[in-house]
Amino acid sequence: FDDGINHGYVTSGSDAKRYRQQLVEKSARDTQNLVQRELKSLGLSYDADAERELREFLAMMDDPKPKAPDTDAGLQRRPKL
Repeated sequence: FDDGINHGYVTSGSDAKRYRQQLVEKSARDTQNLVQRELKSLGLSYDADAERELREFLAMMDDPKPKAPDTDAGLQRRPKL
């Protein structure tokens, strides 16, 4: 396939994860292109906020671990004696 995705035998968990991410990214790009074409056919303009949201989603896919809140924010630790 000439779609920018490395198709083939997946040999490890990290390869499988990357392959899934590539499929999600391709699906997101395809969906974005479809929406842009449909909006254009309706005479509507493309929304820049949608582009930003898509970029945030793709960035989240690159780093899917949620960030833990900083529970020590504003607290001072006592010095060790």
